[in-house]
Amino acid sequence: MISVNISVSNTNCGGGTGLLLYFSNYTTNEPVIANISDVTLQSNINADTKRPFSSSNYPIAINTLASCTTLLFSHGNYQASVFIKRSIWNGCYGSLYNVAIIARDAPIGKTRVAFRNVTFNENHFMNSKVSVIGCSVSSSRHKENESSIKVKEKWNFLSIRNGSFNFADKSIFKMYMYTVSDHFFFQVIVDSNVEAYVAIALLNIYCKRIYLSYRSSIIFAKVTEGGKNEQKNLLLELKSFTVGTYHRIPASKVRVDDIGKMVFVNIGNVTIYGSNIMECISGSVILACNSDIYLYGSILFVGNRAANGGAIRLEQSSHLFLLEPTNAKFIRNTAFFYGGAIYSYADRSLPLLNSLCAIQIVSNKTDVSDINIKLYFINNTAGLAGNSMYVSPLYECHQLKSNFNTSVLYHALSHFVSGNKISNEIASVAVSTQLCSMNEEDKVKTSYQFYPGQTLTIGLKTVDLNNASSYAQVLTTLTTKLTYKVFEYDLDISNQLNPKQRIQVVYSNSCTPLQFQILPLVNKNHSEREILLRFAVFGYFSVAFVKLEQLDCPLGFVHNNRTKSCICSSFLEVLGIAQCKIDDTKVLIPQASWLGLVKAKSQLSLQYSLHCPPGYCRTDTREVNVTHTDDICISNHAGIMCGQCQKGYSKTLFSSDCYDCNNGIKNFSLLAVVVSSVLYVVLLYCFKFTINEGTIGGLILWYDVISLIPSLELLMTHNNIFRYILNGISFTVYQLSTPHCIWDGSSTTDVMFFEYLCSFYLWFLVITIILISRCSTKISNLTVGSSVQVLVTLMFISFSKLLSISLNILTPARIHQLSPDGSTSSRLVWFTDGSVLYGKDPVHIVLMCTSIAVILFFVVPFIFVGLFGVKLFQFRFVAMYLRPFIEALHGPYKDKHRYWFGLMLIIRTLVHIISASLDSNNTTLLLIVFTVIIGLYVLGLSLIKPYKIKVLNGLEILFGIILLANLMVSLSASSLSVVEIVACASISCGGVLCCIILGYHIRIGLNRNRWIRKLLGQKCCTNCKKDEYYESLLPLIEENRHLEY
Repeated sequence: MISVNISVSNTNCGGGTGLLLYFSNYTTNEPVIANISDVTLQSNINADTKRPFSSSNYPIAINTLASCTTLLFSHGNYQASVFIKRSIWNGCYGSLYNVAIIARDAPIGKTRVAFRNVTFNENHFMNSKVSVIGCSVSSSRHKENESSIKVKEKWNFLSIRNGSFNFADKSIFKMYMYTVSDHFFFQVIVDSNVEAYVAIALLNIYCKRIYLSYRSSIIFAKVTEGGKNEQKNLLLELKSFTVGTYHRIPASKVRVDDIGKMVFVNIGNVTIYGSNIMECISGSVILACNSDIYLYGSILFVGNRAANGGAIRLEQSSHLFLLEPTNAKFIRNTAFFYGGAIYSYADRSLPLLNSLCAIQIVSNKTDVSDINIKLYFINNTAGLAGNSMYVSPLYECHQLKSNFNTSVLYHALSHFVSGNKISNEIASVAVSTQLCSMNEEDKVKTSYQFYPGQTLTIGLKTVDLNNASSYAQVLTTLTTKLTYKVFEYDLDISNQLNPKQRIQVVYSNSCTPLQFQILPLVNKNHSEREILLRFAVFGYFSVAFVKLEQLDCPLGFVHNNRTKSCICSSFLEVLGIAQCKIDDTKVLIPQASWLGLVKAKSQLSLQYSLHCPPGYCRTDTREVNVTHTDDICISNHAGIMCGQCQKGYSKTLFSSDCYDCNNGIKNFSLLAVVVSSVLYVVLLYCFKFTINEGTIGGLILWYDVISLIPSLELLMTHNNIFRYILNGISFTVYQLSTPHCIWDGSSTTDVMFFEYLCSFYLWFLVITIILISRCSTKISNLTVGSSVQVLVTLMFISFSKLLSISLNILTPARIHQLSPDGSTSSRLVWFTDGSVLYGKDPVHIVLMCTSIAVILFFVVPFIFVGLFGVKLFQFRFVAMYLRPFIEALHGPYKDKHRYWFGLMLIIRTLVHIISASLDSNNTTLLLIVFTVIIGLYVLGLSLIKPYKIKVLNGLEILFGIILLANLMVSLSASSLSVVEIVACASISCGGVLCCIILGYHIRIGLNRNRWIRKLLGQKCCTNCKKDEYYESLLPLIEENRHLEY
């Protein structure tokens, strides 16, 4: 026996191997034991990469293989053992390997190598096609023996225990991280002709590097092919592996390696056991090709990323055997395509019956719950199918050592925790297609109607043998049934299908919407036959299908022979509508216009109007479906120009919306209007909230204008505090905006009559009080000097309401109609309710007469009196009967500026006429006109100062400035949020001023009405005398004050 001991060596050389051990029978036939311990090999550079390797220069050429260490066994029937302990390989530059172990024709069973407690640090490679990182083992070979050995012996050739492979040099890592060379920490290649089971054991291995980069592997083990006696004669044992990156650097999301980190090719038995940790790796951790993997013990796969199978990938005829006990956890592993954690695919000819399952459960337990194998899948993801596992064959296959059904085993032993809302954790190869609904609440449609050239969207999913969704490519065909004599057969008319849509992809985990554009059938008789659209997975015959029915182009569309699809008809093009989409049967109409399908006398017609009443039609979109009635209507509206209400809904007072009034409680809201009107008149009397005080003119003008600009509609869509502030202000000026039901089924004409009545009802209350005061001294004393002022105030307040109602009733609209036969016509209808013919409906005629009467006998005279009131005193009738009214109107103004009241009425009239005449979508022009009018009004108010009291001039100017700022910002701002903020500010300022005005009038009411003070049990201003009381009144006309005194 020859014993060689090497210890405490430190090499630092270049151009060759740092340590070369060569064993051959040419030197000796005696057993040789080489003990190498405490050796440090570092900084060896083997740069001779071009020297040829051939038998003529062997073993001299072996010096070029490795930079650090080469072990060579050759030509002999001797026994040689090498034991390497407590050694370090550091910073070696290898041309082919850093450590090479080559057994060429070595005696079987007599040669072995063992590493104990060794470390490989910062070893990297030169530019070579087969360069290796770390420790590598080259091919093991034995001379062929013509007499084959039937019973093989086990050859324990190599073992590495307590090894550490480290690579943390950032600069070198960046230099080589994207090279195309294959880098391995450990490589073993065994000749398949070796007549023994070559056993290699890697125990307690710690392998870390900065980043397991592209084409960088940890282990590459292979049994060669092409020999005389091909056999899987390598036994690989892996125990307690720790593999990953320093500081748990996550695997790259940009570039994913398609090379596994533990690659096993043609190996009969790879046993992985003990406590194993595999984390943050790019590329499948385990890649097996035609190999069998045996797994047991504890193993953890965390944060690995690969194209397929982030943790385990089985190719060709590979199998994964799970032995007891096994506790495997797969956490946050990701696959770009299939199998987030485990992937297996075997390309076998169909059918897959009686094949061996890719994942084998090894257990003799009779109860599945007793099997000590647990698989935990936590938040694994896959791009196409199988978030946890994508395995084929998975079903319809058999287990070698288990009597349980495969599906039962998987679901009993696997535990899933997924962050996905829809997740199919286990999937296999898709074999059939199924129709599905993209909205789970809807029923699955099995038949569709289509227009020529229309794109249909059909929900489809592909499933495996266990009915789990999976990814697949689907072939679509279009067929129709033909009958020849007594025979019936399917005719393929797939040429009428868009060629790009014949093959489409169906994704897993959801119902995939597939789109199909179907051209009109060439033979018109086909439309009378059954048309089928069939879907099948490539290579499989299970087919899902839907029935199709071809329709003629809908109203508004015509068939175009050039495009073979439906396009806009001339009816729409004449009206300026040129964008039509047959896919969803929608057309693009101008904003604030109306287009709808109307059924009259059992015949449908397409009708269009350029204008739609504000609040009736949608403004968020301009696309209208011509096949759906009332598609554009909002707020429960329906019918022509959305002027009616849906069934079960009714029109309401003070609102353009429709509400459900089939409720006894809601019907009492009309009684609330009656009571609130009485209360409002009483408050006017008590607190002197009248026009002659001069405080409400600016408030009413501000409210009239701001209620007509778009920023208010934007603000009122939100249920916030500003909406309630505006409702409070509206009640102060008695412009009610809260909807009130009249009765169930009330129409627009009913509402118009009641809105007229509500305005006149206030007048009626005051006139009734005036008449009663003539008969009752007590009432006369309570209302002395106030009744006429209250009546004039109510006329001033209701002026805008009456004018708005009258203009609304008198506004017409024209509707254009397209009939199914292609004929066109038009008619004039009422703008507010398109079902009412303008000037022909009896009820509408009455409303028109009422409106004309209101304008002629109230609006125009009221403006005229406001402008020329005092000059009319020369007429005896006016001086005798209208003098108190005129004095109340002109009371707060200077004598030479008494026309200002009439000018304010003219501005209010202009504002309402302009708002009613302009298109509701022409907001820019509306804001410009309003800005000009209010700007001139504020300028004139600032220059003239018509009020006797300076504070009133300032108050009205302040209202005008707030309104003008709102208009200017709404006109110039490009952001809706800015417009909304300014509208909020305007309403807030208006609310504050309104509260100040109300506080002022409450103080006046408490000072001037003794019965209120007595009612409240208080004495306000007790030092006020009778003379001071009359002095506190605003001066009207001198003679009137004298008479009252």
